[in-house]
Amino acid sequence: MQCDLSDVTIRLTSPDDDVRREAVQELSEWGSEEAVRRLAHALGDPCPAVREAAVEGLAGLPGETVVPHVLPWLRSESAASRNAACQVLEEAGEAAVGPLGELIQDDDDADVRKFAVDVLARIGSRTGVPFLISALKDVNVNVAVAAAEALGEVGGAGCVPALTEALKAHSFLRCTIARSLGEVGGGESVEALCELL
Repeated sequence: MQCDLSDVTIRLTSPDDDVRREAVQELSEWGSEEAVRRLAHALGDPCPAVREAAVEGLAGLPGETVVPHVLPWLRSESAASRNAACQVLEEAGEAAVGPLGELIQDDDDADVRKFAVDVLARIGSRTGVPFLISALKDVNVNVAVAAAEALGEVGGAGCVPALTEALKAHSFLRCTIARSLGEVGGGESVEALCELL
């Protein structure tokens, strides 16, 4: 059923959670740029059911369309809205890798960089590995640790030299890198682990 955008806009501001949720569900059938923008705005709704409807609606649309509207929610003060944005970005998959990588490399906010690393890890794409490797050098310890953990999960043998280099440069990463090298496995990982002893 096609809905009237002006009617949906009015219902998105309703004090009734169910009315807002239904409006969000209708919007997800549109797929237009304006509908995507309004769906992304619903990630900030105070009602969990409305946010979940927005996540479901956005997850069903092409990632290239959705990602630019969802990325700003990584800055939200609301943990629920940030988590909803992370879910959508994870569902966007490969379409989110480049934009998340740009945040890792360029964003001034360490929390945003950390969220971007976490989402890249959950996406699990090898395309994101260079961004995760660059995050090993992040000045914020939480970002660097998250990157080391993520590389253990998705980096493969190709990330062993970067993990080994980070191991030498940052003693605070020793435990995390040791665990990641163990997850990666292989001869180079064993060699790097032996150097730790």
